[in-house]
Amino acid sequence: MKKKLFLLLIATLAFTACKKDKTDNVEADIIGKWNEKTLYYEYYNSAGTKVFSETDQGDGTWEFTATTATNTPTSSTPLSSEYRIRNVNGKKIIFFARSSMTSDVEMEIISLTKNSMIWSGSVTDVEYYNGGVKTAAKSTLTVTFAR
Repeated sequence: MKKKLFLLLIATLAFTACKKDKTDNVEADIIGKWNEKTLYYEYYNSAGTKVFSETDQGDGTWEFTATTATNTPTSSTPLSSEYRIRNVNGKKIIFFARSSMTSDVEMEIISLTKNSMIWSGSVTDVEYYNGGVKTAAKSTLTVTFAR
């Protein structure tokens, strides 16, 4: 269910580090293989109050070429999508085009170094499980990666 939720977030929708390690060339430095480490979810009600959060261990890898990203979960079929990185109001946004990953997705690149990467994004009206299926007005997902 959590992997399905992650794909849903990706279907409907980052990089801070030591100054000496921080990259200015996101387009080049993202290329290669990344291990998904953690997925941190926060769920909010319509008043904007956090009602639940959870952390999952990453599952699989992401491989980036100059134009394509392939997510390979450890026990599932790889999903590929074209992507591009845009600068929006001083923020680096990774945009995944509609593809086998389902619909268009945008995630902010919070931090990127040679060996670590963090993305964050949000969606509205998302289901989660906390003693039963519930619906959050908003959910944010933060994903960490390492080489």
